[in-house]
Amino acid sequence: MRHFKILAFGALLAAFSACQTDAETDNSAVAFKVSEQSIEFEYTGGEKVLSVTSATEWSIRSTDESWLTVSPSSGSGNAQVAVIALRNGSKEEARTAKLVCSYDDLSVNVTVSQAVNPEDAVFSITPSEISLEPMGGKFSIEVVSDAVPYDITIVDDWISVASREGDRHTGETIVFEAQPNMAAEGRNGILSVCTENGSCIPVMVSQEGGITLYTRNHAGYRFTATWCGYCPYMDEAFHMVAEQRSDFNFVTLHSSNGYPLYFAAGAPLVNLYNISGFPTGVLNGWKEISNYTNTSTTANNVIKAMDSFDGSFPCLTGITAGARTENGNVVVEAEVTSSVDAQLKVVAILLESGIVATQTYYPPAGNPQNLSDFEHDNVARALLTGSVSGDSFEANAGEPVSFAWTTSPDAGWNTANLSVYVAVFRSYESYTGAKTSSKYPDNYIDNSRIVPVE
Repeated sequence: MRHFKILAFGALLAAFSACQTDAETDNSAVAFKVSEQSIEFEYTGGEKVLSVTSATEWSIRSTDESWLTVSPSSGSGNAQVAVIALRNGSKEEARTAKLVCSYDDLSVNVTVSQAVNPEDAVFSITPSEISLEPMGGKFSIEVVSDAVPYDITIVDDWISVASREGDRHTGETIVFEAQPNMAAEGRNGILSVCTENGSCIPVMVSQEGGITLYTRNHAGYRFTATWCGYCPYMDEAFHMVAEQRSDFNFVTLHSSNGYPLYFAAGAPLVNLYNISGFPTGVLNGWKEISNYTNTSTTANNVIKAMDSFDGSFPCLTGITAGARTENGNVVVEAEVTSSVDAQLKVVAILLESGIVATQTYYPPAGNPQNLSDFEHDNVARALLTGSVSGDSFEANAGEPVSFAWTTSPDAGWNTANLSVYVAVFRSYESYTGAKTSSKYPDNYIDNSRIVPVE
């Protein structure tokens, strides 16, 4: 009988130990304990509190964070943990997940369940219509779909997704970006939001047209030197283009220090456009023009580059300029108007044509020659702006910005052959073409004018 009592006591002790729950551990003192073994949420979701009693460090994670999260997710000692459930959009199924509560090398689970949604599914988009100005820009919609995920389909390539933020159950904000409409007429676009079960809601996007586009004069820079025997070929080619195309201006930049006609103020342009030899041409600060002894080839390449540029870069800058002599000075006044708000740069250079100076020439056959009667045109003489790469200014759409410069020409310059070159630089944008060389600056010449000094 005594033996039976000992066995009975041992069985009772074992039974006591076996009754310990998954959510509680006791090593003579409470090492870890949570207040609930299971938590239930209505379909609307919400927040409930799970009390943690612990003598050690602990962590809690959800097995399905798409709808169930906790805060804080770790700690040491006692704590109140918020258990947060999102709205259940499903009309067919309840859902469950577990909270895995870990401490030391052990863990306990808390089962979390959420009821099925008895309401009709919510699938909405606001707004359903978008109206944009010609320059486009960013716009947003809010999508709520508490039942099923959705995809976005954009029919038109001038609209793209810029960002997404939020949760579809409570409302996701989707930001789009529309490109500028360079056409005179307005245009319409459609983007559709479609759920996985086939429900679609279209959003109509309309954009005004009528951005002011200006008449462009392309700008060709010719980097040259009087000792350069191949430079006369590009000089002839640029003259050929100017005769064929009234929308082509060129500036002759003598860039070899210590030689006649050297334009010291233009030296930074050699580095800016990575000029490694003469002659080198640059069109609109955008594309390098190579030199050929066949001048027609060079001229045709310039014209092709001009046409390509016009196809990719809308001219958004208008320039008017005038220059006159006054009390021995050259006075220049210019006005720049931008179709859109922009940070621009303007450059102004005094030019002289008809300069007769000796030029080395390498003919296609025979010995090199020194041409003593060579005539140099559009030679850069004086920088009117602070920087040869342009002075920065802010332009508001449609509002003219005025400039005035004054300089004193050298006594040896022929004032009857003076002119002024004015150009405006604009940054590359998503609606313009791209740089042709990573070594070039991040802006291009959008428009230019050369006007005589009266």
